[in-house]
Amino acid sequence: REVAPAAVYIALRRLEKVGFARSDLRVPEGGSRQRRYFAPTREGVEQMQESRRRFEALWDGARFGDV
Repeated sequence: REVAPAAVYIALRRLEKVGFARSDLRVPEGGSRQRRYFAPTREGVEQMQESRRRFEALWDGARFGDV
């Protein structure tokens, strides 16, 4: 399904508020107005890695029987 750009920015701002992302305003090359650029923080990357580890552990423990 398609996601509205505004929903993405709301999520990014929430991640920034809890310290998992950071942002800054820049003027893109050839651009005329500032844009906000986001990047994960070290803590954000660590949280993503932990989340992935837990997901993979859950998936590895799943039993599907005779599928």
